[in-house]
Amino acid sequence: MSWTTAWFVVGSRASRWGDYPLVSEYLLNGQRLFQILQIGQPEDVVADVEHTEDGRYIVVGGRRWRATDPNIPERLRKELVQELMAARRGLGAAKLEPSKEDSLRRRVQNAKVALGERGEPWWESPTPDGRAERFAATTLALLSKRGEAKSICPSEVARIAASPDWRNAMVEVRAVAKDLSDAGMIRITQGTETVVDPMSASGPIRLRLPIAGLAANNCAAE
Repeated sequence: MSWTTAWFVVGSRASRWGDYPLVSEYLLNGQRLFQILQIGQPEDVVADVEHTEDGRYIVVGGRRWRATDPNIPERLRKELVQELMAARRGLGAAKLEPSKEDSLRRRVQNAKVALGERGEPWWESPTPDGRAERFAATTLALLSKRGEAKSICPSEVARIAASPDWRNAMVEVRAVAKDLSDAGMIRITQGTETVVDPMSASGPIRLRLPIAGLAANNCAAE
């Protein structure tokens, strides 16, 4: 199991320590969630977390919080948690400029929707709008994590947001990518060429951030 840097809020102080595979479910600014006095192996920490019988929620201090979608492949889940952590750390900085804070909050929202912790419940049959929202949020969260120099494959978006039947979602993922591209939020490429219409493009395509930078974070609502 992988290790991910975590920030835990205990009282009014944020403490950076340890690792937790489900850490994204516990980071709520300004609220005391729990205090672990001793940390062992990741499996030991997971065992200490209370889940509802159906596995859909974790329970902290008697309050339920939606669990991460368990169908997300581990490698991709880790990237989304890292993106969420980076945005959370940014929000923790003092006296943020309003424009920067807004961007960071959109990054948090995108990562949380991609992980299945916000938006429509991952265990229910999604509506077309809810499915499109998660595809868009997942695309933007992964691209934000990887940066301008790297790209993502549409299949990675589908694997996160539509597993285990992700192959059946590829057409929808391309359609959402086209909408994001038309809005100037991402670029679509095939080799060295820009793809205008991914719906008619044959062969694999890649999704990238706009050359200008992380403007692609302007998708998910607060």
